[in-house]
Order: sequence, then structure tokens, then C-alpha cells
Amino acid sequence: MTRAVYVPSPGGGLRLSRVETAGKPIFSPDGWEEEVPEKRGKKSGEVSPDAAAENLRRAVRRAKQRGFDAIMCNQDLDLFATLTYSPDAVEDKASYSDCFRYLNTFFKNRVQRRGLKYVCAPERTKAGDVHFHFLCNSAAVDLAEAHSPYTGRVLTHNGKVLYNVTDWKRGFSSAEFISGEDARDKVAKYIFKY
Repeated sequence: MTRAVYVPSPGGGLRLSRVETAGKPIFSPDGWEEEVPEKRGKKSGEVSPDAAAENLRRAVRRAKQRGFDAIMCNQDLDLFATLTYSPDAVEDKASYSDCFRYLNTFFKNRVQRRGLKYVCAPERTKAGDVHFHFLCNSAAVDLAEAHSPYTGRVLTHNGKVLYNVTDWKRGFSSAEFISGEDARDKVAKYIFKY
């Protein structure tokens, strides 16, 4: 069986995003899929380590695909940003739960008050600290041009002006507007490679 997935293109209309194929009939024509019971271990309710690992791989794959689809289908997600924490902003910069707690508060506030739409993914730096990449609608965050602390000049990346998310108070930020049809694909792949 084969299923084609189309997404809106910036110029209007639709464009082919991906083609999914399967060796057996797993795609239901009406959009609903049959629930397949998990393979259980010998004890009731116990999942074997292999089944647990496979479940995790499938869950990660589905989460990446849903995030990718959200990015491709929401053309108003026009700002790619990275948020990091300063050393005194959280108890442990390497703890995902500590970092996510503050990020979640930041996002909830902007969703409720400014209509923020976003897709976000964490990443660990080489030092082991957590920071977050996200794509959002720029109208929901406060931005200011980023300036070099040494020269005072406006910072750019690949010819695009870089910005700081001024309402992010827990550390450092960088943001740039995305434009072009391929840019959205590249940003989505970059975010979800982790």
C-alpha cells in the first residue's frame, strides 16, 4: 500500500511532501488505523526489553513526523530560534526537567496572551547542557536586532539579520526569519535530527 502526503506551498496550492509505503495493508482508507496489541512478556502486563525499545523507536518516529507535518502545514511559523540558559538561570543546565519547567512557563504565557504557535525540540550541547530549538510565529514574541558586543554591528547569518528574543529572561537567544520554500524543509530536518 502507498499513501502520498501533501502540504501547503507558500505560493498557494499543495506540494508533495513524502510518499509512505508498506508491504502489507496498514493504511486505512478512512484514516483510522487498527490498534495492534503489544507483544507482552511472560508476566502479565510486562513488556519485553525488545518490545519496549521498538515502542520507543516508533514513538520517536511518530513524534518527529507529527512535528515535521506541523511545520510544513503552518506557513505562519516564520521564525527559527534557539534558547539557552545562563549558568544562574536554572539549578542544573544539564537536567532536561529543570530546563523544560521554565521553558514551558515561557511558552504557556505566550500561547495564552499572544497566540503563540510553536514546534520545539531539545538538544544537548557538547558540554551536556540542554538548549531548545523552536519554530514559531514571530508576531507572538518580542524581537530586537542582535548586535556584536565588541563592534556594535548588527549580526547576520547567511546574509540574514539575527535577532534576540527579548522576552526570554533566563539566558541567551538567537533567532532568524525563515524564507523560501526549501528553508522550511531544512529547518524542520535540522530541528528533528536530534
